Amino acid sequence: QMLTNILTTTHRRLISYDEARFILEQSDLLEVGGKRYLDGLYSGHEIIPYWDGGATWAREHVWPNSRLGIPRVTGSSRNQGSDVHNLRAINPSVNSSRSNRYFMEGTSFGLIGTEGYFPGDDYKGDVARILFYMLARYPDILSLRDDNIIDNAYETDGAVMGILSLLIEWHYSDPVSSFEIHRNNVIYSYQGNRNPFIDFPEYVDVYFN
Repeated sequence: QMLTNILTTTHRRLISYDEARFILEQSDLLEVGGKRYLDGLYSGHEIIPYWDGGATWAREHVWPNSRLGIPRVTGSSRNQGSDVHNLRAINPSVNSSRSNRYFMEGTSFGLIGTEGYFPGDDYKGDVARILFYMLARYPDILSLRDDNIIDNAYETDGAVMGILSLLIEWHYSDPVSSFEIHRNNVIYSYQGNRNPFIDFPEYVDVYFN
């Protein structure tokens, strides 16, 4: 696929999982009425804008680490587990509760049954575009589908996420925000590649049809 080729060849610097924290301090930063904080994914927690050793924030894998077809990431990992486009600042307890669940429709952010997680109305388009990027960047490893979303942690056959048709709906109902554009620009400045579904939302239609 042409898109995969572009995303791979422009991915000039593989960021380590440790280094990603310092990029997130810039990419996930919000400045609102004189306040500066990192935007906590799903919950909207206002997170202190510097890394404090994991006391008040964590690095969320939107496409969960255990569903990436690789072992658990370490600080020195430089692979699909440390791709900054897939990482977001998050409150640690929110991070634990989401675990490796796939995304489902809900009314407020959090667990849906035992298998699903609703990212919240403010974030559902963001997570859709992140998952679309991951699929386009690592198509030989990852798959995105509507059913049979196997939970086989850290194994290649468990490198599955969903729910695809729902994520496509979310992409249209929660369009690209200025926050996502800023984030894309910051990550691009370090990693070299971009999330094309943020730059060109219409690509979703082309890519999945």
